[in-house]
Amino acid sequence: MSLLNRNAAELMLPHRPSACTDVTGFGLIGHACEMALGAGVTIELQLLSIPLMAGVLDQIANGMIPAGCYQNRSYCQPKVSACEQDTDRILPLFDPQTSGGLMIAFAPENAENYLHEAAEKGVFAVRIGAVQSYQGHSIRLSTD
Repeated sequence: MSLLNRNAAELMLPHRPSACTDVTGFGLIGHACEMALGAGVTIELQLLSIPLMAGVLDQIANGMIPAGCYQNRSYCQPKVSACEQDTDRILPLFDPQTSGGLMIAFAPENAENYLHEAAEKGVFAVRIGAVQSYQGHSIRLSTD
């Protein structure tokens, strides 16, 4: 994480989030799985929309991968659809962060308003996926 979550957290409240978690030791996919399981839904993550810090893919190519990535992947893999595609791009999503950003779920219209206000106020925020009715897996990875 390169920014504190305070501004993003304060900004989200008027936009009525449905759920929010900070991405920490279970990685992005681990936390998304917990959110999806708790709500009985599938979360589609758009793989190419998820920002990665500069140099992450190079580090993976050089074998610099924390053991926790593999542990998180082993735990989550049965809950994830399409986990075989583009492994180098997927592996960082299992990274056990000590202080990651926020993953916030909004109704679609509230998400658009949040993203617009975040951009106006200089708060980094991107849409990385969507919540869908349950489709047999907690997480669906997509390159659409």
